[in-house]
Amino acid sequence: MRLEITGIEEVNKILKEIAPKHAANIARSTVHAIASDIAKEAKSSAVTGDTKNLKKSIKAKRRKSPSYRPRSDVVVTHGSSAKNDAWYWHFVEFGTKKQPAQPFFLPVYNKYKASINTIYKKKFFVQLAKKLAREAKKNGV
Repeated sequence: MRLEITGIEEVNKILKEIAPKHAANIARSTVHAIASDIAKEAKSSAVTGDTKNLKKSIKAKRRKSPSYRPRSDVVVTHGSSAKNDAWYWHFVEFGTKKQPAQPFFLPVYNKYKASINTIYKKKFFVQLAKKLAREAKKNGV
């Protein structure tokens, strides 16, 4: 599953006016903020077992990507190296023959997919305001 953000003219205009390095950092932090929100909502809708491993294993992770296409993923950590091993997450999400599906990620994904451009714009301007405030504080304004 993938969410892609395209066609945001105001954001692109602002990115061209700001130094490219700052613009890339703002875009990267915006994308990660959205991924973090998705992870939080998925955690809150995940079923709770005795160990709460599933909720603890849902995380937003930044991925290496080109500056013009920032990327953050929402992952469920699993495997022997994971602190909270939720190897069974797909059985919960999609169900089995004996257990009905209890989706915790797909409803959140669909909610964000429906209004991703609006959410991105809001988050972008929040990140931009934070960056401007930091720069103003750094410059003593």
